[in-house]
Amino acid sequence: MKPLGQSNLSKFSLPFYFSDRKGSEAGTLMTNGHLLRFVLRGVPFSGPSFNLLSFSEINKEKVIGLFDIDEFDAVQGIFSIEYPLTIVEAGLETIAPIILQFDYTTDKENISYSFNYHGVNYKSERVFSFVENALIDLRQQLSNHCKINCCLSCKYSSYHPVGNNDFGDLACFKYAKNALSYVKDKCSLLDVWENIYQENQLSQVQETFICSEFTHCSKEDWLYKCY
Repeated sequence: MKPLGQSNLSKFSLPFYFSDRKGSEAGTLMTNGHLLRFVLRGVPFSGPSFNLLSFSEINKEKVIGLFDIDEFDAVQGIFSIEYPLTIVEAGLETIAPIILQFDYTTDKENISYSFNYHGVNYKSERVFSFVENALIDLRQQLSNHCKINCCLSCKYSSYHPVGNNDFGDLACFKYAKNALSYVKDKCSLLDVWENIYQENQLSQVQETFICSEFTHCSKEDWLYKCY
């Protein structure tokens, strides 16, 4: 998949937090809705998700000394990102930060969240393997009159039927909107996916992102996601 334009990497500057056996610290994360970029303990990292971070090979010995990493060179620790989330209620938009926590200190990817909306704090009562499920859980905790506007709830996004990563692996079809009208099941989604991928019209986005072309999905839209 093609990433969103690299020139827009500074679109969002977000606070994030990291902790492991060697300490805790806060930092600033840059994202364009596709890539995450930040510097932690003097090491530059980038990637579509916290479990798919990459770093320069010349920094590998430094990384090994500063972090716990697994056999796939993934950093083991707890990452928290504070991301603006748009809630629509009674026609009014409110933007409030959702804190998503990714715990990679266990064998399972444990995702949790906290969210404050109009003075009420919403927290996940369990952990999730995917941000998709965390956002669905938050929506169910909010009033029935509330909608969450983000890439996950957009009619132009879908997951690949074969599977996806825990965060940032949502496909955006906004450059091939007409093709979505032909998607009625998994097979037709795979056909459309292959065609627009070959035409370089497929983008990859974070579930919590939103752009100017956002349109809320409806029951008539067949999409491979639970939202």
